[in-house]
Amino acid sequence: MYGDAIYGEKKIRLNGYFADPTFYEIFNFPLLEGNRATALTNPNTIVICEREARNFFGSKEAMGEIISIEGYGDFVVII
Repeated sequence: MYGDAIYGEKKIRLNGYFADPTFYEIFNFPLLEGNRATALTNPNTIVICEREARNFFGSKEAMGEIISIEGYGDFVVII
C-alpha cells in the first residue's frame, strides 16, 4: 500500500503492507496500545508506528482514530 493518508487538515504519505491477523503470530513487533491477538482481526484497521501517530495526532490519543488513505478508504488506527 502506498498513498496519502488524511486526518483532518493533515496529509502524510504512507507506505506499508496488507496483513492478516496471523501476522502477529509469526512476527514479534510490539504494540504501544491495543492487543496483538486482535489488532488485525477487524477489517479496515491499520497499525502505524509511534512516529507516524505523533505526526498525525500530536499528543492526542491515536488509538481508535480514523484516517483516510486515498484509493483505499477509511482505517481505524492501532499503534
